[in-house]
Amino acid sequence: MFLVLRRFAFLCALLPLAANAVGENPMDAAFDAYHAGEKPRAFGIWSAILAGPDAPAAQANAGRMLLYGDGVPADGPQGRAILTAAAEAGGVAAKRLLGEALVNGVGGPADGGAGLAWLTQAAEAGDADAAFKLVVLRDQGERAPRD
Repeated sequence: MFLVLRRFAFLCALLPLAANAVGENPMDAAFDAYHAGEKPRAFGIWSAILAGPDAPAAQANAGRMLLYGDGVPADGPQGRAILTAAAEAGGVAAKRLLGEALVNGVGGPADGGAGLAWLTQAAEAGDADAAFKLVVLRDQGERAPRD
């Protein structure tokens, strides 16, 4: 727990360094950093956005990076925890990402029922990728009953 808090404090300290001097939006700064290959910097920015309308999307990005070790050391349980918090806060992308992780057992044990519930919530909120994944899962009949 101490290590997680220490890492979080360090990442929060990076936020002021992430935005440029003219006050760039932190989400834009994070996307720019990510696409420039500066993934640890992007992770730090997203991890530090804890409030406001961008918080669920930022946390979904940070959670995904941790879950898959994308530019940062993989930490499945922490990635799932961040995605869960973002999904519970209403983040549509977080709902989809958490649903996928649960269905496929990424970052922890598989839980098809919970995964399908999160994917369904994301699809009902308009996430086309979640809707597609639900159709595929139901068509395959592997993890969901056929309609």
